[in-house]
Amino acid sequence: MQFHPNSLYLATGSSDWTARLWDVQRGTCLRVFIGHQGAVSSLALSPDGKYLATAGNQVFSWHRFILKCLRHSGEDLAINLWDLGSGKRIKKMIGHSSSIYSLAFSAESSLLVSGGADWTVRCWDVKGAGGPRSTKSQKNGNVVNGRHYADDENADTYVTNFLQRLLPHYSSRVDLLATFPTKRTPITNVQFTSRNLCLVGGLYLAPEAR
Repeated sequence: MQFHPNSLYLATGSSDWTARLWDVQRGTCLRVFIGHQGAVSSLALSPDGKYLATAGNQVFSWHRFILKCLRHSGEDLAINLWDLGSGKRIKKMIGHSSSIYSLAFSAESSLLVSGGADWTVRCWDVKGAGGPRSTKSQKNGNVVNGRHYADDENADTYVTNFLQRLLPHYSSRVDLLATFPTKRTPITNVQFTSRNLCLVGGLYLAPEAR
């Protein structure tokens, strides 16, 4: 849960797959945000009071994993960005491959940072367009996720495109600005200072546990 910057509202996330916005003084629910296919594991309210970011989680099972692949769905480990004024989802941000533990907005609300169990810290462009990067064909080959493929690599390009459609978690996203891997350290908390310094913390795994 997290208070709105004006302290009049409170945002909560739950295992019922929803996030809610509450009026603190009246104790009433003002909005219900529905869009995840798993428990809401983390949330953050932007300092300017305009956005709510929620992270979805799901207990792994092979059955649901196969169904997710067949449906080309990437909802379960997604970060949803919501407009608090209208209650509508602005976009869905996909990139993490395991549970997302923490979210934080930068001081000017233009950047969102996420950390999770996949040993990565990811930086997202809040106001940028969402979705996967487009694959463009060029005269001298193909370009996939910024890499140029020669004509004799067309088979590999086809496989790459197929996997990106099948497993959208691993596609390159337009609004994913940077990914910082750790040394097998799950990130449990991310925070921004007022001067936009980002601090992340995680669990130390002993060598025998790695």
